[in-house]
Amino acid sequence: MPTILFLKLVVFDLLIFQPFVEDEDVLVESKDGKFLWDAVVVDVSKDPDTERVNGYLVHYKNWSSRFDQWVAPDRVVEPNKINTEVQGEVTQDFSDANDASPPMLEKMFAYQFLNAKKRARSTPATKTDIFETAFARPSASQDEKLLGLLKGAVLLIEAALPRGSVGSSKNGSWDHEAAAAWRNFVKDAQGPESLMKCVLLLEDAISPDWFHSQATQLYASLPKQWRAMGEASLSGIALRVSVLDRCLKYQQRKKKHLD
Repeated sequence: MPTILFLKLVVFDLLIFQPFVEDEDVLVESKDGKFLWDAVVVDVSKDPDTERVNGYLVHYKNWSSRFDQWVAPDRVVEPNKINTEVQGEVTQDFSDANDASPPMLEKMFAYQFLNAKKRARSTPATKTDIFETAFARPSASQDEKLLGLLKGAVLLIEAALPRGSVGSSKNGSWDHEAAAAWRNFVKDAQGPESLMKCVLLLEDAISPDWFHSQATQLYASLPKQWRAMGEASLSGIALRVSVLDRCLKYQQRKKKHLD
């Protein structure tokens, strides 16, 4: 059904078509015809003889410029009221159909404590906040999908941190503003280097009192932070996230807790 709707919208736009120009906001139909993506025109390709547009270079909003691509004119439509409403309806349908938590995140220890009491986070995190970050566009590569899942995993750990494990007071190193900025850095991470930096910042922010006794041995088997940063990779991040999740005392409420 969405594909038929988009086809009608494309035909309608072509009937009243006026070529889009650089810096103009548009909607771009996905290759499978199921989605309309917010984008802006970066460049226009025209036939030198007829001046007819044969392609648009588009930049997808909220995505890195490395995902810019040339698309055929019939995939680009105006972001008018009708098209925007259809985009919203289809996106909502997809969101409802994929509301379940990603299996990878459900298996984490942090997942069990997401809604627990006495967390360090001043405002409880919702699954939507975290799992939307883990979502990747349908045409994303395997690396892009893994990057999204790792972002969700890192945010999940931070959301489940028990009160006292980080300096969340007004003058603490993980106060409201610092924590909010860190979450934005995670969400905006475009590759292994930027996300690894976020993981290392979180590791440093957590008090040693909130790590299980085996943490020392497990972390000793990992690359030192400076090396991890210099050799940042998705697999390296996945390993550090897994170790951090296993080592944290999510259930602890007092510093003098014994294993």
